[in-house]
Amino acid sequence: MINDQEVAQLAKEIRIVYDTLLIMPMDKSILRRASESFPTNLRTLVAIHLSSALAVQGFEKLDAFLTHDEQLATAAQSAGFEVIGTG
Repeated sequence: MINDQEVAQLAKEIRIVYDTLLIMPMDKSILRRASESFPTNLRTLVAIHLSSALAVQGFEKLDAFLTHDEQLATAAQSAGFEVIGTG
């Protein structure tokens, strides 16, 4: 069980993380890109994740691509992203 001070601190930390996120709706252009070929073989959800990152990269520089999925990491590296979280 956590106390009220810990709850308040966690809520503050969650707000900080949430404020740094970019919520981007999945649209037809992302799904279209996900259906196209990539340099590596991708599962469907991995292709959608990578296509979403590529869409964001079109208007906002991404410092790093975070993933623990090896297939996604390889695909992101092949697309030019610096990948953190695998290895």
